[in-house]
Amino acid sequence: MTVADAIEDRIIAEGWRIGEMVGSEADLMAKHGVSRAVLREAMLLLEARQVAMARRGPGGGLIVQKPHASSVADAAARLLELEGMTAEHLHEARMAIELMTVDLTIRKLDEASVSRLRAFTEPGRAVTKEQKLEQLSAFHGLLGELSGNPVFSLVIAVLTLVAQDFVVNTRGEIPEAEIEVSLIKQRGLVEAICEGDFAVSRLRVRDYLEWVVRYVIPHP
Repeated sequence: MTVADAIEDRIIAEGWRIGEMVGSEADLMAKHGVSRAVLREAMLLLEARQVAMARRGPGGGLIVQKPHASSVADAAARLLELEGMTAEHLHEARMAIELMTVDLTIRKLDEASVSRLRAFTEPGRAVTKEQKLEQLSAFHGLLGELSGNPVFSLVIAVLTLVAQDFVVNTRGEIPEAEIEVSLIKQRGLVEAICEGDFAVSRLRVRDYLEWVVRYVIPHP
């Protein structure tokens, strides 16, 4: 086992405490019986894996960091492109995953999650076009988080990032009017979720995703 693997295993075993100091360079060199050069190579590898990052200077060392879904999405996107993924394939996957995610979100619904959903989609929260597009994208991640299932949360993050790549490559600019309709549909979905209505929520998920898929597959 390499030094990087040993440190990563320790971080996982200790519960992946984000922001916690794993150890100083001196501590880690002594613990693993390696030179500074070997340790720094391990630290670079851990940074590349998004497991931990080096903090330089007095009091520095190796700090646990949170991996970003974007790194997984980039690799997944390349693999999916190799496998011949189309926008239709992506849409089918998002529909299946988000229908299940909404069901889980409703089952775990509490006052805090209702407040978060309503605050997130409150009219006027997003002002600029960039803010509105960010709200549309981040909404899927919020549903994944509220579902309480970290697997769904990660898959949604990956599929959302892949979908954004499709938008950039195939669509370019999105008309303001389409964005406004998307936000209205998003708020309608949130109300159905907050009311705990499974049937209406499923209908509105379908309607919402059938609408936003036009960002990936341009319609006349």
